[in-house]
Amino acid sequence: MPSALFKDTHERWVAVIGCPDPEMLDSCRTIAETCLLRINQFVKVKASIGISPAPKELNKLHQLYVDCTESLEQKVVCGGNRVFTGSVEDGAAEVGRLTIREPGAVLDLVKYGTDADISESMSDFEDMVKSWELPNLKDIQQQLFKWLMGIYRMAASAGWPDRSWEQDPIGLWEQLEQYDTLQSLQDQVESRLLSLAGDFRKMATSSSQIVQEAEKMIRTRYAENLSLQSVAAAVHVTPIWLSKLYKKEKGRTFIEELTS
Repeated sequence: MPSALFKDTHERWVAVIGCPDPEMLDSCRTIAETCLLRINQFVKVKASIGISPAPKELNKLHQLYVDCTESLEQKVVCGGNRVFTGSVEDGAAEVGRLTIREPGAVLDLVKYGTDADISESMSDFEDMVKSWELPNLKDIQQQLFKWLMGIYRMAASAGWPDRSWEQDPIGLWEQLEQYDTLQSLQDQVESRLLSLAGDFRKMATSSSQIVQEAEKMIRTRYAENLSLQSVAAAVHVTPIWLSKLYKKEKGRTFIEELTS
């Protein structure tokens, strides 16, 4: 894709990326998410990235820039260190796209998500693996093993009773070794997440309790500079899932709740 990178008058980096096919917008978002991940990992600072919600002709470049700067205004409500699309009014970035890159997001996915949510999130699998920049299949298998073990540890801390992964980690590794393509590894990971979600459903984790705790915090601390991220951290879920649970339980978004 043709592109250009420069700074604006506020010393913010601006990337202009050619997008002849509207379907390539997802690729642009993936680039932004990868940039944010590497900034966090290698530069050790937090950052925010605004993306225009739709591609436009080159003569609309200024409007594209305005769209991106307006999307960054959502930091006030949602908190920073994330990728934003859309404006505060439409709330397009409040929920965002389901991801499996962070163990905390995966834990909320299996605790509160549906099987369809899990299947949808697996569209991020290939990009996640590519972001690791590993040279061969064996290294990818090893990284997936570490990734799964991290998720299992968090699930155990959240009350998941199964300890087979802990008692026989070699067995888990040997199973992953059997899958020699990215697609077969993706299918195996999805199967394990679906199984983990089934176990959590048996534990009857209450999504309404999470929303009630968030509402209580908003009522008692309304004078503070609350954001989606700060409230989510207080009730021990990721921002994307607090937002999704609000929509499910209350029929409105977190931003609507916070500003009502």
